[in-house]
Amino acid sequence: MPNRTLVIFLSDHGEILTEYGGLLFHNFPPCPETVYVPLAIIHPNVERGFIKNIVVRHVDVFPTVIQMLGFKLPIFTERLSIIDILSKNIEVYGFNWYRRCRFKITTSV
Repeated sequence: MPNRTLVIFLSDHGEILTEYGGLLFHNFPPCPETVYVPLAIIHPNVERGFIKNIVVRHVDVFPTVIQMLGFKLPIFTERLSIIDILSKNIEVYGFNWYRRCRFKITTSV
């Protein structure tokens, strides 16, 4: 691969059908099948073999790609780049989206 290549591998979450007492709502209650998804970033500036267990969301991938390619994030981007989450030691402890209620707990060290 050329030295400038960026590869991002990720997956969508699974579905819960009847594993937790019947078909409730899409991705509710939170369980391993709907929460844990793989994400791998391959780029010359990313240390090979680096593993970090952090909470990120699919919407964090767009600002990450833009930043890794050297572009400035658009002003309308309200999500965090994964690079910023790692470099600024931002810890996202939880995120939930349920019907019309949304909460996000973020602390910065």
